[in-house]
Amino acid sequence: MEEKKTSKIGLSTATFMLIGTIIGASSFVASGYQAEAMGPSVWLVYIIGALLTIPVCIQSAQIGCVLPVESSSYMMIQKTSGKLGTFMYGWLYIIWTTIWLPYCAHTIAKYVRLYLPGVNVYVIAVIALLIFGCIHSFGFGAAAKFQNIIVVILMAAMLVFIVMGISHVEVENLTPMFPEGSAPVIGEIIPAYFGFVGINTMTEWAGNVKNPQKNLPRAMFLCMLVVTLLYCGMTAVLCGMIPYTELGNDTPVSIASMQFGMPLVTAFITLGALFATISTLNGMYVSLTNELHNMSKERNLPGIFSKTSGSRNVPIVAVWFAVVVAIVLSFLSESIMEYIDMATAFVMVSLIHSAYASIRIKKCLPKEYEQAAFKMKGAAYYVWPILEILSCGFILLITLIDEPKLILPMIVIIAVGVAVYYLYAKGRTASAEQA
Repeated sequence: MEEKKTSKIGLSTATFMLIGTIIGASSFVASGYQAEAMGPSVWLVYIIGALLTIPVCIQSAQIGCVLPVESSSYMMIQKTSGKLGTFMYGWLYIIWTTIWLPYCAHTIAKYVRLYLPGVNVYVIAVIALLIFGCIHSFGFGAAAKFQNIIVVILMAAMLVFIVMGISHVEVENLTPMFPEGSAPVIGEIIPAYFGFVGINTMTEWAGNVKNPQKNLPRAMFLCMLVVTLLYCGMTAVLCGMIPYTELGNDTPVSIASMQFGMPLVTAFITLGALFATISTLNGMYVSLTNELHNMSKERNLPGIFSKTSGSRNVPIVAVWFAVVVAIVLSFLSESIMEYIDMATAFVMVSLIHSAYASIRIKKCLPKEYEQAAFKMKGAAYYVWPILEILSCGFILLITLIDEPKLILPMIVIIAVGVAVYYLYAKGRTASAEQA
């Protein structure tokens, strides 16, 4: 009981955790490549990304309120879907969160290389993953406190860049809005959407939030508002300061801030960019280890992942397994955009699955649904999951059309998941039920 009390977080910390998970390389790194591809209207795709994420936000808030426990999306699917569907949701969730870790680690390395040009990005990525493994070895409470600090710094850095950058904006850099036509806009929606999609990770922390019936939806909607304003403001200023044709690099925000002629300010903004990715890495570690731990308790994965240590009951094996796998994946590519594409594809499949399963909440979880403080009623109960399926299907289609080489790996990973279920998980869960 004591561990549960100490691990609970309030509205402010939950909001900071979520903001930190969402704000990452999409605004500090990907925005430069987006501008190079489509022109100075990058802020527009972030508004589109936010609008497309609203159904995910609403559905995630409802799921977290109906089942305010750890890994609530997984538990919801377990109550509304078959055993194979439940396992595959957890399997794909683990896949995309694991891909997200090296994406964050490589982004950290890119910013470190800005000041240490000769450094090996793979070495820095591995060091970053190891450091966070150590932090999460002290439990969720330690990760949450760390998140509060870095989110305050990254938000301050973004605001400093926006406020100081306004006076350096040249209007001619912002026109025409679509110099390459409208076609590139569709392709750039993917990284913009990716910049918001971490909103659904809040459902994995529901069991760690005080009064989740009220604080979960509040944290989600407050986070969406803050993040959208910061994204739009920063990308608009960035494109106004530097011609869009010159923004295709790994550290566009830091390079633009050099126009201020104040090295300490540039260093602070670079620190904010670095912390933006660190905070995402921190949040993803929480989500991934929770999912590994929960699936292990459900006997869908080896029992060793449910092993805990210390007075805080830290799932230590899950933490370090995540570290090792992320380190291995970090050697697959140095390209941040490739990790974004890979993670996006799997995220969309998971969200479509979750939205479809949530339509059965009223039937399969009637008591929990009635008691939930935040829930959709009437036609809205069906409209929002359908909108989520359509928006996620749209993003998935664009991703696969843009990167068809992802299709085969996705098929293989899904096939491996099905094989693991039938060769291991199915028999284990059946034995547990008989016992």
